Amino acid sequence: MPPGQAKKYYRNDDRRHEPRYRVGYPIPDGVDYVIIRDYDRYGLRPPARGERYVRVDNEILRVADATFKVLAAVQAVGGL
Repeated sequence: MPPGQAKKYYRNDDRRHEPRYRVGYPIPDGVDYVIIRDYDRYGLRPPARGERYVRVDNEILRVADATFKVLAAVQAVGGL
């Protein structure tokens, strides 16, 4: 991971070693996200059944449809 992206991946508080969005945990309450429906724009394959992509800040996450648990951090987005 490039140094500039690694810096964005971690919180800016005392828990600096904890990722902002952890695999296996739901997206925290109060976090704004956008559901991604135009996969081609981001170079993504359509998600599997029961999954979807969301954009949070400058990250694309693959999440479970029903629970919004993070399944994977797919990519960082810049300038879109």
